[in-house]
Amino acid sequence: MTKDYGLTMDRTVSHRTRIAGGVAAAGITLFAVITATMGSAHATVASAVTISGVPSATLATDNVHLFAPSAALPVPAVSAAGATAAALAAFPGVQVKSATLAQVSDPGSPAVDGKSMWVVNVTPPDAFNTAPPNAPSSKLAAHPLYMLVFVDPTSGQFVMAVEHSTTN
Repeated sequence: MTKDYGLTMDRTVSHRTRIAGGVAAAGITLFAVITATMGSAHATVASAVTISGVPSATLATDNVHLFAPSAALPVPAVSAAGATAAALAAFPGVQVKSATLAQVSDPGSPAVDGKSMWVVNVTPPDAFNTAPPNAPSSKLAAHPLYMLVFVDPTSGQFVMAVEHSTTN
């Protein structure tokens, strides 16, 4: 059998070859777009934001990543003090450690994913009991490691909070 790649094939086979070639070209183009997108994401990693007292590795296990906001973004309408006030209003009794403007990557939370947010680091509430009613509570108490409150930099509204805890 000779391999002439469609020169002696009937119309149906050569039509299928063109479709397969088109699908392959589309696949290569899609691969190039995905690679370019991933390349830009890797470039962003260099500008990762760290929050004092919040281990980046632990935050990553919660699938939350913080990056420096783009210089192209406008200055936020809400200041760090305004973000702090919103965090205190949402969680009375906590103490604020810091407020940092960051670009957030959290695919599980569409309200913050891909957006700039004030990330307010607060002292988490005291340990709380996660035990069922009849279980010994001392064995299932959760001890919060950190709590981050996300505040919209445009409106100053509380959006969500992330807490990471360990159990006994």
